[in-house]
Amino acid sequence: MGSSKSRGRKNQRTHKSSSGPTPPRASTVAAPQPVRKVRGPWLTAMLIFIAVHAVFTAVLLIAYHKDPGVNRTVLWSGAIIAALLEIGSAVAMWFWKKWGLYLFVATTLAAIGFGLVVYPSMLVAFHGIIPLGLLGMILANQKKLPLFE
Repeated sequence: MGSSKSRGRKNQRTHKSSSGPTPPRASTVAAPQPVRKVRGPWLTAMLIFIAVHAVFTAVLLIAYHKDPGVNRTVLWSGAIIAALLEIGSAVAMWFWKKWGLYLFVATTLAAIGFGLVVYPSMLVAFHGIIPLGLLGMILANQKKLPLFE
């Protein structure tokens, strides 16, 4: 009795396999795995520094400006918009977005231009170059630029 059950199963298996041509097997080559993106301590610290620097720049724009020729509303709105854009670019870079890099460069250049109008000294206006240069050095030395999407 036990042998007839096993014969039935065997016939079912052979019946299934002999029902037609077998489909070609998929290749055993595994799909390439996505690159693991590791930010590292230097890039993490730099992105946090960029966010803190944005707040510092906004406060500096509001507190240390030339008195004549700049309207308070323009000053406050320019400082707040520049800070928000710079923080937004740091957040985008945190999530490996290439447009965050472009936004950071554009915001830095705009803040320098705005600072040339607002600040009494040209040297103070160019303080935004420091985080931009440091970020460029970190990305170049650690070869992390290709990781941005």
